[in-house]
Amino acid sequence: MMFVSSLTDVGSVFLSQETWIVTGRSLLVSALASLIAMDLGLILAAALLHAKNKLAQFFESLISAFVAIPAVVIGLLALLFFSSRLFEHTHITLTLIPMIAAQSVLLLPLATTLILQVLRGRDAIIGEELESLGANRAQRFDALLGDTWPALLATAGLVFSRGIAEVGTVLIIGGNIEGRTQVLTTLIAEQARNGVYEGAVALALILIAIALALSLLVRHLQHRFGAL
Repeated sequence: MMFVSSLTDVGSVFLSQETWIVTGRSLLVSALASLIAMDLGLILAAALLHAKNKLAQFFESLISAFVAIPAVVIGLLALLFFSSRLFEHTHITLTLIPMIAAQSVLLLPLATTLILQVLRGRDAIIGEELESLGANRAQRFDALLGDTWPALLATAGLVFSRGIAEVGTVLIIGGNIEGRTQVLTTLIAEQARNGVYEGAVALALILIAIALALSLLVRHLQHRFGAL
């Protein structure tokens, strides 16, 4: 009977409107953050792709190192930034905007590193041919983008997966406010802390389903186009 009761509790979470509002908010924050990180990552990749000076190499190493930076550190820095006098009259704190901004910063090093790997891998194959045809750097980069878009799309999926699964940044900068800044990961943490394990499990299953769907999409792109 206890097992049946637990299943009923889990099912009620799936049927709750609030659950899907929180899920939608999670998707929105991570999707926008991933889009910003990918766009900025493309700009940085364009600047670093053919750069060979020591400053560029140092900057690239720095970006790679920041891939492993703890999410809570980014959240703390973002909280200090958005709590400064610069934003004291904007009422922007504890909204989705700083959450998206902080998560974008968190995802940017990963996006840039993965994009560089994709572009350099393809550039090693067709770069000399493009150069022999007289293509300048901008034309060469455009050609690489056109040739590697499936891999870049798969990269965006990986970046999004990293974003929607993290909790430290959004918890610190967003505050886990019900109806405003609460997302799946922060709600799971709250439910587990309060001993509402059925709810935490149900929310975790939704998060796992999203991650699996993205993983299947990435694998499909890899097999369909030979991406990554």
